[in-house]
Amino acid sequence: MQGLVKKFLPLALAASLSFPLSATAENRNESQDKISVSSNVSILGGYFPGGFPVVDNTVIQGETNITRNLSNSEYTLTLWGSYDTHKDWMTEWDVIFDYTKHGKRADISLGYGYYDIPHTAIGKLNLVYGKIEFNMPLKPSAKIEHLFNDGSGHIMTLGIGHAFRKPVEVSGAAVYNHQMLIDDSDFTHLNGH
Repeated sequence: MQGLVKKFLPLALAASLSFPLSATAENRNESQDKISVSSNVSILGGYFPGGFPVVDNTVIQGETNITRNLSNSEYTLTLWGSYDTHKDWMTEWDVIFDYTKHGKRADISLGYGYYDIPHTAIGKLNLVYGKIEFNMPLKPSAKIEHLFNDGSGHIMTLGIGHAFRKPVEVSGAAVYNHQMLIDDSDFTHLNGH
């Protein structure tokens, strides 16, 4: 147990330093229809997507989002990357297409993701997902992802989070993996898959 705590505590406590940049273009005919572009860079103590230990040292992660906001929904294209500062290489490149419908009590998202994870046996992945995030304190959420190449599998993530004054955001998640890139089903964040 002590080894588990020693291994994952820095990740759990890692503070994200964000450097946001954004721009917005509005359609003058309809004030609720706008396109926005935002980017941020984070420095983290490790990278464990879905509970998999990909990098256990400092990473720099960058993200750019291009979003078309409509009255109560949005379409987003996300370009994301993670850079391992110790090995001096990219550990992941992602392209994600997302549709989110905003509601009074919750936001519901559906999306497709293409993930390129070089330098690993994982390689390239294609998946679809659905997510619900409740509009209440701690923003509880549930997300289900389904891998549809190289076999199949599912990951379910239950999360919470809170944004303090920028640039500090704290979040946590429990991740249950049902045979996505592993041969069994388990809580991957606890068992080091």
